[in-house]
Amino acid sequence: MTCARLLKQGGRTCQRLPDGDKKVCSDPLVAPTWASCLVYSFGLGHDFTFDVAMAQLGCEVFVFDDDQYHDIYNNHPFIRIHFGHVRLGTKVLYQVVEDKVRNSTYAYMYRPLDNLMYLLGHTRASINLLKMDIEGDEWKVFNESIFKTDILARVGQLAIEIHMTDFLKPNITAEETVTALYKYIAFFTTLRSRGFRLAYYEPNYMSPTFATVAGITFSILAEQLWINTLFRPPPRRLYSNTRAYKAVEYILLLFLHNMSWPPRLPHRRRRCWLPSLRHALLGWQVTRWQLLTSHAPLTRCCW
Repeated sequence: MTCARLLKQGGRTCQRLPDGDKKVCSDPLVAPTWASCLVYSFGLGHDFTFDVAMAQLGCEVFVFDDDQYHDIYNNHPFIRIHFGHVRLGTKVLYQVVEDKVRNSTYAYMYRPLDNLMYLLGHTRASINLLKMDIEGDEWKVFNESIFKTDILARVGQLAIEIHMTDFLKPNITAEETVTALYKYIAFFTTLRSRGFRLAYYEPNYMSPTFATVAGITFSILAEQLWINTLFRPPPRRLYSNTRAYKAVEYILLLFLHNMSWPPRLPHRRRRCWLPSLRHALLGWQVTRWQLLTSHAPLTRCCW
């Protein structure tokens, strides 16, 4: 699958090489919209450039990462960015590790994606972009957690850095090579079966590591962008225009009640009608017949 409008979001240059940027497809069917956009970002490091770029598009960005050096960040480091001291895992896990540099211990909290979405009130929410750079744990997280849920059906784009480090084992045997190939191929096959198609691929230029298997040379670390062809974005929010509402209310009052021009309604009754009309215009489940036949708001005072 190709993306006609590919955006580079975030990133910085280190030793004249790009690093930390992610590609986002802005084609109309999958583009994150400023009115309704949710981003989950796992694997921050210490680079907020991608998350800030997505927040500038109007997205609500939830960033997750944790180690002893992330204590300097609060829960809201930037506008529309929410930071959580949590690592993505396969289950809820509390792990204490020893910091030999500081001669102390540090506790990590791991949570699966569905658990995080539940805690944040996003149980049935659509994620426009799921960004993941978790240093090789992506295979385990997907196979043991994400693939066992229906979350991917509500993910529009997946920006992921893959780490095929199994091929870097010293003295790797033929059997281990075949096992690693099956693991990686199964991951990509499952993504395709869920409707995802690869739209972008780029080797990691900061760590150019390659392996050769069956005569094919490829990059061990690579950035990939997958697009969900079955994704249906949530409807955009409707924002009110006071002047337009007043004009529509005026005309509907005349039409519905067959009044002379201009309509003369008591002030209190006119105020009672406005909330029902606004609810209908904002997309509430009110049919045209219900709107035309309902006179209750006009005969009952609301205040």
